Amino acid sequence: MERFEFHAAFQLTRKIIFEVDYYTLGSNSSAYFATSACEFNQPKTDFNRCGQAQDDLCSGVAKDFYKKWDKYHLHKLDDQQFEEMINDLEVLKQHYNYIEFKADFQPEDIRFWQEKQLSMLKVKKVN
Repeated sequence: MERFEFHAAFQLTRKIIFEVDYYTLGSNSSAYFATSACEFNQPKTDFNRCGQAQDDLCSGVAKDFYKKWDKYHLHKLDDQQFEEMINDLEVLKQHYNYIEFKADFQPEDIRFWQEKQLSMLKVKKVN
């Protein structure tokens, strides 16, 4: 599988967003894996919580993904791990509304207004 870098954000609820990233930060020599979660305040002008709040904020398939991949947080993934993570990411895409930016090198960051727009969608219901 060809590697690519990405930022992805998944709408868990109307207030909670789960993020999965695999990208090269600054002058680092290679990409690394990370997850995070954020919870909007009531008027959605800021976040109540943001960053490493996955254990508290995530549920369902997103929490399963987080629990499985948390041990690789801020680590490089080998080819097998990368392919498995991408397959698991596809499961998230089936369960949640999402936005994603992919690139061969340093994908565009997901902006606050884009996450806010994502949070305004009707929550996806999957059986």
